[in-house]
Parts: sequence; structure tokens; C-alpha cells
Amino acid sequence: MNELDQAATTGKIPSSLLRRWEHALEDVALWRFNPCVVHGDLHEDNLLVDGDSVTAVTGWTDLRIGDPADDFAWLVASNEQKFVESVLRHYTEARRDTPDSHLLRRSALLAEFALAQYLVKALAAGHSEMTAEAEAMLKSLADDIEEQNALAAEEAEAAAAERAAADGLAAPAVVIGSEAKAPAGGPAKPR
Repeated sequence: MNELDQAATTGKIPSSLLRRWEHALEDVALWRFNPCVVHGDLHEDNLLVDGDSVTAVTGWTDLRIGDPADDFAWLVASNEQKFVESVLRHYTEARRDTPDSHLLRRSALLAEFALAQYLVKALAAGHSEMTAEAEAMLKSLADDIEEQNALAAEEAEAAAAERAAADGLAAPAVVIGSEAKAPAGGPAKPR
């Protein structure tokens, strides 16, 4: 059984997340990437930092060839947008191949799915506190995504309305009412 099916069978994953992950798995373009050397367990505890500079990376036991999104998942989950952008810019500049336009999306999906993996492990180990924590994090994630989607939809509607108004496609005003009185001897004109 694959990991998504295993997570789904718990009955504890919000259905909106399961649908999101299933759709992502079906998006072939999303999963086209150039495999490269990945750390496999990259996170802040494996970085030695001096001021604003990373001076060393430790913990190479999971080194392999794979999806670079594996190493970016923790970064995307950190919610430090400026840091994410800086790391991505440096990473892209250091690579010789074409930048991966789906890297951050895959990274975000992997970070999301890590919560489902955490839930499955907690259930398998019989840890009720960890299970409750995982369920709460998944619910919070589902709520955050729903809120982001609603906001994006509102912004798209507003942008479409602005474009329509700028293009003169706004709905014309309709005058409904009685006819104005015409000067003596002239025809009546609508208002």
C-alpha cells in the first residue's frame, strides 16, 4: 500500500487534503524534475551557521540521488519567505540546468504530506498525544489552505473585475423609469 493510501485509511486526514494530494500526484508536469544529489534529511539542526552564512552542512546519512524538493520541504515549511527566496535564488544560480518551476510547489506538498506520515507513525506506535498533535496540525493545514484558496479566489475576481472595467466591458448602467417630458412639440426622450 502506498503512503497516501495508508494515510487515507486512518480516516483522520481531512478530505480536502487527500483530494489536494491526489490531484498533485496526477499532475505529471509537477513531477518532471532533474534528479540530483540530495541531502535527504536537511533541516536547521543540520546547518552550522555563522552570522548570516551557512558554514557547514552535517547529517549526510540519507544522501542519495533524488528530487531536490526533498531538501526544500523543511525550508518551505519554515514560513520564512525571505529566507526561502534567498536560498532558492542561490540554489538556482548554482545549478547548471534550467530552473525547476515546480520545485517550491513539490516542496510544499512534501512538507504537507510529512504531517500525514507523522500521523501514520504515531498511530502505528500507539502514541495518543502524538496522534492528537498530528490531527490538529493536519486540521490547521486544511483550514489554512482553504483560507488561502478563498483569498486567491477573491483576488482573482477583483482582478477580473478591474480588467473588465479597464476594457470597457463593465456592465452598462440601465436606466429604468419614466420618460422625460419633451419641450412643447418635441418627442419624449427616455431618461
